[in-house]
Amino acid sequence: MDKDIAGSLANMPVAEKIVGHQWTDFGTEESKAKWSNPAKKTNYNFAPELDGNIRDSIKNLSDTETNLKHKYELL
Repeated sequence: MDKDIAGSLANMPVAEKIVGHQWTDFGTEESKAKWSNPAKKTNYNFAPELDGNIRDSIKNLSDTETNLKHKYELL
């Protein structure tokens, strides 16, 4: 936490007293539930198995490169 954030957090009770209102939507369980990111609860597969058509395409490209003795390069 940098000095600016620490200072802002320290000044919040003073500001709330001046305006006569407390900021209740800050760090409470209700605000955490309201502003939570549901995607963080999802179990993602970051290494999915490739579709059969893609596996075939990769093999066909490899076979063609071997037959033509030329490596395909995307420009």
